[in-house]
Amino acid sequence: MRILKIFNNSVLLAEREDGSEVVIRGPGVGFSRSAGELVDDALVDKVYVPSGATPVERVVQLLLEIRPEILAVADEILEEARGGLRAHVSEHAVLPLADHLNFAVERAESGDASEYPLRWEVGTLYPQETALAHRAIALVETAVGVRLPDSEAGPLALHLVNGQIVEGSMALAAHMTDVLARCLTLVSERWAGAVEPEGIDASRFVTHVRYLIARSLEGKAAPALDVRVAEALRTANSTEYAVASEVAGVLEEEFEFAVGEDERLYLTVHVARLAARSESVSG
Repeated sequence: MRILKIFNNSVLLAEREDGSEVVIRGPGVGFSRSAGELVDDALVDKVYVPSGATPVERVVQLLLEIRPEILAVADEILEEARGGLRAHVSEHAVLPLADHLNFAVERAESGDASEYPLRWEVGTLYPQETALAHRAIALVETAVGVRLPDSEAGPLALHLVNGQIVEGSMALAAHMTDVLARCLTLVSERWAGAVEPEGIDASRFVTHVRYLIARSLEGKAAPALDVRVAEALRTANSTEYAVASEVAGVLEEEFEFAVGEDERLYLTVHVARLAARSESVSG
């Protein structure tokens, strides 16, 4: 990589062999260097690839503003997320996560407190991401000596959710959370509220709907079911199929994509599991 511009001793802009631009971070990576020279790979800690949502100028601005200790926490949490979450977590999530942590620390230091909507929904629908968010809060306290309020776990978890959505945004992640909660409530109401929001079947239902949304936003369809299997599912689970179709209708209205028949039948399987669990509990 060749140096294009040096911002300080630790941040510079470089050009790859294919002509693409990246932002480099590392202690001393820009010290006594000049544009046109090759980057010393031994001094590189992190390579940031700009995106449509975070162009080069924004990447540089964040790296210059965010405390190095906070960047290190965000890096560690994203690494743990890649190992602990079943879905792919984009590298592009690290700077928005670090930016939020940095701003949260500034608010805590000044005594400001913030409350966030969807706190219950986030904690219930995304238990793994919420656990990682609490881990981030603990790491920040160790790194900079500031204890963030537990309410910060909600938006931090949403950053990790957002990192699993192709071309996602925090607005989309929050909207998806609200819709997921509505879908779970819809199923629960059909079986007199006997569905346990924190149960394993509810978790599988939520995970499936999350992937359904992500697939559909990418224009991908669910694997096709055998015709005989599909007909058997519709016949044996007519009530569950009707509820699954209601859920599909909510998704179509909120996200403006079509939910195909195979997707409805996969939803039917998850609704049937929730129904069976609620009936065994109530019985």
